[in-house]
Amino acid sequence: MRLLKCPKCGEMFSDTYKTCPFCQEDEELHSNRPVKRVSHRTGGGRAKPKVGGAAVVVCLVLVLGLCGCSLETSAENLFTLPKVPVEYAGLSEKLNTYLENGYEYMAPAGGSNIQSLQMVDMDGDGSEEAVAFFRHTSDEKPLKIMIFRAEQESFELYCTIESGGTSIDSVSYRDFNGDGRLEVAVGWRISTEVQTVALYGLKPESPTLLMQSGYVRCAVDDLNSDGMFDLLLLRVDAEGSSIAEHYVWQEGELRVAGTCRLSSTPAELARGSIVCGKLNSQKNAAFVTGVSEGNSAKTDILICRSGRLVNVGADQGTGVTEVQYPFGQLRPQDINNNGIVEIPYPVEGYARSAGKVFAWFRFDDRGNSAWVMDTFHNLQDSWYLVLHDDWHGRMAGTRLDATEKGTCVTVQVDGKPVLYLYSFSGEDRKKDAQEGGRTLLMQRANVVYAMRIPDEGVAMGVGSEWVSSHFYLISTAWTAGN
Repeated sequence: MRLLKCPKCGEMFSDTYKTCPFCQEDEELHSNRPVKRVSHRTGGGRAKPKVGGAAVVVCLVLVLGLCGCSLETSAENLFTLPKVPVEYAGLSEKLNTYLENGYEYMAPAGGSNIQSLQMVDMDGDGSEEAVAFFRHTSDEKPLKIMIFRAEQESFELYCTIESGGTSIDSVSYRDFNGDGRLEVAVGWRISTEVQTVALYGLKPESPTLLMQSGYVRCAVDDLNSDGMFDLLLLRVDAEGSSIAEHYVWQEGELRVAGTCRLSSTPAELARGSIVCGKLNSQKNAAFVTGVSEGNSAKTDILICRSGRLVNVGADQGTGVTEVQYPFGQLRPQDINNNGIVEIPYPVEGYARSAGKVFAWFRFDDRGNSAWVMDTFHNLQDSWYLVLHDDWHGRMAGTRLDATEKGTCVTVQVDGKPVLYLYSFSGEDRKKDAQEGGRTLLMQRANVVYAMRIPDEGVAMGVGSEWVSSHFYLISTAWTAGN
């Protein structure tokens, strides 16, 4: 299976679909409730969670790492040639000139900006610059980021950022120094084992290199809440240990304001993720997760306290985070869309063939946790269900034998079946979804989801409206974890 990028909406989808399923969802959804989209930014007590805007990310880079697939190799086949916006027709001729002279498009492999051609207002004047990503294999520095500015009815090359190496990992545009102009943070893949991140300030003909360092993962956020963007860098120190470095703008340059040792090895961080968001206390934090080869996860929760970078979940004696759990292919995220990042703990004792039950916990700036909600994730069929609060510790799910028409998951509470959830993919999937007492629930391009509520479920208060409002489709994001 390969992932393809839709040229219309930009979503990634499997090549098992003939057309982009996401472009068709608005027309094809049975209910008026839209599919929840992925967010790159992703709660104690047992208060009833907000479920109206729930969203989920299957962290694809982690899945690929566990399967032995190559992000770099796959990315080369992900993207179609970019379409120049109509209002920038003068740019097309300029780009074609480079293509005719041996250049080829080289889109960033991950992050939130993954197009080969990106339109960005770099200087805040209301007019967008064109940022094109190329590779010219015969050059000493084959990787090129070319920035074009509009000049009357044409575009002229403003400056070029270039590097040696094999690919561009990611790119971010942020104002780090508060001057109203955007700097460019670029992750360069130099070789299989080496990658560097560099920050550039732009000026005609030649960009200014503001900082550069080797790294494993990085993120851009306002970690110290001073209204300016910071750079959080995960890298290997001279002793081979994993550390986090917090870069802030000070006295005209980007400087390291704080460092912190991490609980995971560099290899575990490479299989993991970094997510920026808020704690229960509304304090900004970075959730740094490492994943071992044995599928155990550790999450360091990093905050700024009195100008220092602090791991709030670390044991006072060992310095290792106490936030450890089996890895279930989900990364920390704002699962209930309340502005706070939660961490998923797979619940033991449930049938893994059907999916997993996750207990989601939020944390404060002292490392204290509180349970928020439980979800049942069926990653194979790309859906999840937000569970009743009073089902906590009582629910189990079992996949029934798959047929040529589809699959069925039985939701059980106290050993009693309270809900059947179906996924049909055959030619008669819509018809199948509405037979045998089933009710059509939701649909994608090639899959129709249905439900059936048995008498035991009705007795427990399970109704079609409740199921519709607690059932969500999973949209997979292509991300490098930045």
